[in-house]
Amino acid sequence: MDETRIQEPPFALPYETIIHGRYLVQNVIGFGGFGITYRGMDLKENRSVAIKEYYPNGVVTRVPGTVAVDVRGSHDSYKNGIDKFLQEARIIYHYRNPYILTIFSLFEENYTAYYVMEYLTGCDLKHVLSQHGGRLSWQELKNIVLPVMDALAVIHQDGVVHRDISPDNIYVCADGSPRLIDFGTARFFSGSSELTVIIKKGYAPPEQYSSKSGQGPWTDVYAMGATIYKCLTGVMPPESLDRVRNDTLIPPENMGSDAPMNVNRAIMKAMSLSEYQRFASMYEFRNALESADEVGFTSPANFFSGFADRFLGRSISFKNGAKRIVCASGIYAGQIINIDSDLVFGRDPSCNLLFPKSSAGVSRIHCQIMVTNGGADCMLLDCGSTYGTFLNGVRLTAGVPERLENGSIFSFGQDNSFRFEDR
Repeated sequence: MDETRIQEPPFALPYETIIHGRYLVQNVIGFGGFGITYRGMDLKENRSVAIKEYYPNGVVTRVPGTVAVDVRGSHDSYKNGIDKFLQEARIIYHYRNPYILTIFSLFEENYTAYYVMEYLTGCDLKHVLSQHGGRLSWQELKNIVLPVMDALAVIHQDGVVHRDISPDNIYVCADGSPRLIDFGTARFFSGSSELTVIIKKGYAPPEQYSSKSGQGPWTDVYAMGATIYKCLTGVMPPESLDRVRNDTLIPPENMGSDAPMNVNRAIMKAMSLSEYQRFASMYEFRNALESADEVGFTSPANFFSGFADRFLGRSISFKNGAKRIVCASGIYAGQIINIDSDLVFGRDPSCNLLFPKSSAGVSRIHCQIMVTNGGADCMLLDCGSTYGTFLNGVRLTAGVPERLENGSIFSFGQDNSFRFEDR
């Protein structure tokens, strides 16, 4: 232990303490009323991590230079607090989505609890706004919020609602990629569930002001709409309960938003006071922001005819070959595509089998065929897509490649299916 390094606050774990047999605690990078966050090192994986420790101020104490905490008051109440602290980590532990904060492990030790997560460099969206004069252009903003909306669609599919979407809970990494963070208020939802009242003024819809009102994906839809509104206009939306009495929400185009009209209309719909007038899902909201009118596509057929020459010539050929896919349905129906190298499917321009931005159920980087063993085998990999990739009717586990056999059928999105042939 390096005795020359004094931690601040002094009740934090000593510098270079090792916990759970593998995590080296380094300097404190943040602390609040319920926890301390440290920068650390995973000695087993040789990578930087962030370590969050449950330390409710006023409930526990620690003698400087020691590791165990002493509990004041009810031990049962303290144990309940630990369970709630770990709930955030448990909710997102199984996700390996590029836009959701990754939790590596969670455990109890030193009579308290910890979870270990990826170490991020950058700042939250709130600080990004302050660095850009209080607002962003739609071109700047969409690369941040659209991936986060994909992440929210994923957790909604699992019955989880975040309940705290705002600029300070969207993190923008140094490389520009966003992360959805702070799942401390996230809960599983059902029609009859009673949820604690969690309010962030300007971002919380009316139903969040009551523990008995139904909360679900529509709750996050409102908060995401309010977040986009704030980022485009530089103005905090009025509190939703105030809007119920006297709705003074001004359309974003009248507040300086440079976004296309379809984006401004989608924001207003997302921020409807009645949950029944909002988008039914985050996917619908996202799709409205990238509507066909805005990106210039009138139909999948028009998209294909206008852009096939540009994208299909890079690493795909249509000649007879040993390994190929036959496109059975969807935008590429009837095409036969030789597999000469890795083939990536999705809406991002980097993909070599490109889909329109309006394609239902297709993620930016959806799935990939990987050529392995010197060309002898082809593996199908789901790249963390929102709505999944299916091989012979079975949904693939994201990040786990499966071998394609002659005659295998794989599909994704609303109506895109392919047959793999090894001739």
